[in-house]
Amino acid sequence: MSKEYIETLKAEEKANQDTDLMSDEKVYGFLGGSVVILMGLAFLAAINFGFSMGQVWPIVFFVPIGAMTFKTVRSIRNGEGVDMSSVIGVLSMVLIASVWFFNLNWGNIWPIFMIFGGLYALSNTLQDKK
Repeated sequence: MSKEYIETLKAEEKANQDTDLMSDEKVYGFLGGSVVILMGLAFLAAINFGFSMGQVWPIVFFVPIGAMTFKTVRSIRNGEGVDMSSVIGVLSMVLIASVWFFNLNWGNIWPIFMIFGGLYALSNTLQDKK
């Protein structure tokens, strides 16, 4: 095989991988958006129609938590590094779900979100832009 042919095959493989990544990103966006919409509808039902979700409903947080964790692990395995927005998103959702699971007081928890915001801002500042 010639060098040109091998380079062409490598370029085609990379293009296919990039297309797959883009489709994965769309799936994550669709999944995350759908879960947020469903949660909003559940809140509306609970507030306006007396529908009770009990302590079980925060389980829906585990869908986007799982998707973002999978995305982060895949990025690390591919040598792309850690996407801090995904890490902070996962931590935020775990914290929110924990507040409802363990009946914690929001008044004691909200400063943690400020810390997450500061970490995110620092990570964007310190991260190398490609």
